[in-house]
Amino acid sequence: MHNIIIIAAEPWEHYTWRRRHHVAWNLAKKNRVLFVEPPLTLFNPFFDINLSWKHLLNLGRLKRQGHNLYSYSPWRRYPLSLPLSSIFDYKKINQDDAIKGVVKVVKRLGFKNPILWIYYHPYHYDYYGIFNEKIVVTDWYDKFTAPAGIDIPKDAMDKIRDREDRILKRADIVFAVSKKLADDLRAKNGNVYVIPQGVDVDSFTNITDRDKKSAAKRLGRIKRPLLGFLGIMHSKVDFNLLNYIAEEKPDWSILLMGKEWLWNNADIESYRKLRCRKNVFYTGELKKESIPAYLTHMDVCLLPLKNTEFNRFSNPLKLCQYLAAGKPIVAVDLGIKYDFHEFIKITYDKDEFIMKIEECLNEACDEGLSTRRKEVAGDNSWGKRVESMLEIINKKIEYA
Repeated sequence: MHNIIIIAAEPWEHYTWRRRHHVAWNLAKKNRVLFVEPPLTLFNPFFDINLSWKHLLNLGRLKRQGHNLYSYSPWRRYPLSLPLSSIFDYKKINQDDAIKGVVKVVKRLGFKNPILWIYYHPYHYDYYGIFNEKIVVTDWYDKFTAPAGIDIPKDAMDKIRDREDRILKRADIVFAVSKKLADDLRAKNGNVYVIPQGVDVDSFTNITDRDKKSAAKRLGRIKRPLLGFLGIMHSKVDFNLLNYIAEEKPDWSILLMGKEWLWNNADIESYRKLRCRKNVFYTGELKKESIPAYLTHMDVCLLPLKNTEFNRFSNPLKLCQYLAAGKPIVAVDLGIKYDFHEFIKITYDKDEFIMKIEECLNEACDEGLSTRRKEVAGDNSWGKRVESMLEIINKKIEYA
């Protein structure tokens, strides 16, 4: 059993689980895990569209979340936008406060010689060497400096690149979500291993009656066929494509499932236009327990991603979830080989996207194909992904 300190990219609670949540939860089945959330101040919900006041209720608190997993939310006393920040060095004060808080919690839990597990976050502090860690691991799910089709100021991009470089330089092991990303990261660290996305298989095989009834009540009156997109509504998504589908096929319904997180004016305008259409429906961010119940109602699941370099390095978590629900998938060609590509209909333009959806609708009743999709998802569970990670870690520690 290892003690593992995860320097996380989001708070533990009030989120639909992403890769880092699934990894932490499965690590905690056989190890003791401390999930250190990004440091917050009371001002964060005013400026960060990805946060709410609920997150502030956990500031400075250590909470047991189940298994052997604990979460802790460091406190940032001062927002960096305060006047005279260069004189009083608020950043250093915040950093000292956060590190003291984490050190106190680690001692309380009795963690000794832990594994330090780092996720990229622009506002996290460096905890290297503080806990006498036996190994440093980082898990990479995006190339954060890759062009994403939106304008990012040069000074902001320089900070992202610097943060990326520092994390990669200090890591003994780097996990990457895709082969393309792994190949890119090896230029900065030779110890890179591909660990693709996984899926919480149990949540799809044990959908509760409550979630079934809730989804059926909410979706029962929507006209079929029903096309579903699961994911954050942000710059990765081609809202122009979704608008085109909705306009060309007014008898089809499109369901959007996920948090809104838009800051680019062009995307905001296209997204608002999409939301105003009579055949487009929006659920908001779903609880992780509700996702399988909603996906069972989809006739076709969509991957309408922009063809950008940023997306080419990624590996959508939703792909495994679509397969676990047994649903056909239509995706935009990104110039890469998708995982499970044999179960995905790849398209090269808007009209072909519609044509492939029609093909999927014609084969929607193929129970044998649906079963094969579910079987493939079952072979790629988060439990198996984390087992592979631990095997690599244990070998590294053994031969260190």
